[in-house]
This record gives sequence, structure tokens and C-alpha cells, in this order.
Amino acid sequence: MMTDRYYRLERKNIAIVQFIIEGYDGMAIMTTMDSQLACLCISVVQSQLGNFDLLADDLRKTYGLIPCSPLGLLCESCKRRVKHTD
Repeated sequence: MMTDRYYRLERKNIAIVQFIIEGYDGMAIMTTMDSQLACLCISVVQSQLGNFDLLADDLRKTYGLIPCSPLGLLCESCKRRVKHTD
């Protein structure tokens, strides 16, 4: 089972953060919800949530990864609605 977490960061850091997250095989998958605003959805395997939280804290310090409102709600960081793209 997966848990979705929503984040935002500077556009220039999208690729490196995705590379780092997906480098931890079986922990999480990252989807860019809006590349212009750098709004991300990270789907984390529930058994890996503790490890992911440690990684997310490091990514926050290093790359400015910040929590964002969930899909379909007004993203306070973005000040605009996040769109669902399947």
C-alpha cells in the first residue's frame, strides 16, 4: 500500500530530487504534478514511511523540499490549484 505526500521545491531541483528518491529502490515514486510550479506527489510504500521521513528531512535541508497541500486543494505554497494528471 502507498501513501501520497505532496511537496514543492525549486524547479531546478526536480530532476535531482527524483533521482535521489527513486534511487532508494522500493521506497517511493515521484510524480511532477505541475512542472512550472514544481508541485510534486511522492507515493511512499507504507512500510518505508519512517525511512522516507528521514530522507525528506534531508532533502528539505539540501534542496528546499517543502510540504504542499494535497491534490485538488489550494496549495498554500503555490497559491494556485493543483491539477490531477493521470
